[in-house]
Amino acid sequence: MSYLTITDGLSEVAMYHPYEYEIFHSLYKNGMQRLIRGDHAFVNRSQVHNWDHLLSEIQMGKFGNVRLFRDLVNSSCYKTLCEASENVINGLLAECEDCDINEAKERVYFECRVQGYLNNAAYYKQVWLDHRNPLLDENILDMIEYIPLDMRVNRQLYRNTVHHRYQELAKIPYASQSNMEGWGRLLSTQSEVRDFAMSEISDTQSGIWEYFDRRGLESLIQKSRPRKSSAYRSIRKIARSFINAKSPQLISELRVRQNEQWPKAHRALLRVLALKKWYDNFVT
Repeated sequence: MSYLTITDGLSEVAMYHPYEYEIFHSLYKNGMQRLIRGDHAFVNRSQVHNWDHLLSEIQMGKFGNVRLFRDLVNSSCYKTLCEASENVINGLLAECEDCDINEAKERVYFECRVQGYLNNAAYYKQVWLDHRNPLLDENILDMIEYIPLDMRVNRQLYRNTVHHRYQELAKIPYASQSNMEGWGRLLSTQSEVRDFAMSEISDTQSGIWEYFDRRGLESLIQKSRPRKSSAYRSIRKIARSFINAKSPQLISELRVRQNEQWPKAHRALLRVLALKKWYDNFVT
């Protein structure tokens, strides 16, 4: 957290592995010097069917549509944030109204979402390694726009390339779940993470409470839940694939409904605590 405060001040702490710094320090000591990334260029996980589905698929949405925020943000600024969000989202969609909807999804993804987290996610890696994202070069992204959609869905081109050109590498299975810490479990049980969150919420001197409701944040801790088991997630993934093959429109509706419940309680809480840290250091 100290490192993040010095370099940026406002970062998404929940996106780091708890031992990421130590992991990359160890890799550096064992001779690794450069880290090449770029699978973000092959973004299209699935096709979308309408504008609401587009936003839900890349986890963006209008502030006022997220039920969680209604109890989290103080009424004095809630309306302002809803209006600002509405204007930004409508402006983005207006720029894409003449595009194919799946092309529009990728444009919004690259211009907004990737830029919002890619550099932040690289912080701990950049401490020790030369971190590069060559496939996000503008010329390469322009070329990818001409690749047929069915080669981009589920990053099919990326997977085919690895399979044919790097067969030894292809033997390593793709990750089927996140390797992030189980923040929901740590916040819902007695732990140092829960104690830290409670101590921050109990800090009545912070000016951040002009914008956020402390009681609402306390309730987020109560709403935090452990991550579902790997077996549950596997079954859900299979069921989702089956339903998508039979009724893509139903999947679209489910994703939109799910987006109204996003972010999860623990993610929202950690975001606010990161913002509080920044606010306390640079504003209060």
